Amino acid sequence: TTSAPTTLPPTTTSPPTTTPAPEQGTTIEVYHFHATHQCTSCKLLGEYAYYTIITYYGDEYEEGKITFSSCDYEDDENSELVEWLNVYGSSIFVIVRWDDGQTEVFNPTNMLWTYISNKSAFAVHFKDYLEEKLCL
Repeated sequence: TTSAPTTLPPTTTSPPTTTPAPEQGTTIEVYHFHATHQCTSCKLLGEYAYYTIITYYGDEYEEGKITFSSCDYEDDENSELVEWLNVYGSSIFVIVRWDDGQTEVFNPTNMLWTYISNKSAFAVHFKDYLEEKLCL
């Protein structure tokens, strides 16, 4: 049996609207998209992603270099972001705003679902994915 993290991810009804200033360097936005009514596995997807961020990148999270948001994809307030990313179900998206002004989007959802029954394996694989894609 896998237990949920003691700290739940923050919930938002709309994505952040500010773009980091160039002098702040590269920033990473991790989004957990979910339906209004979530099943246990969908909740775990967000909780485990948040757990990974605070466990392995706690300093970067505190400094605002990595953010985490949980967004209801059925809420009209999130429709612009949902359409841009083509969100269609419970998922994790990683948006990287590179310090050179470029934006890149990653969707590790399919890989992460493989580990939904094992919090430790999920966290290690998500961390490895972020390190590979983002050179963290």
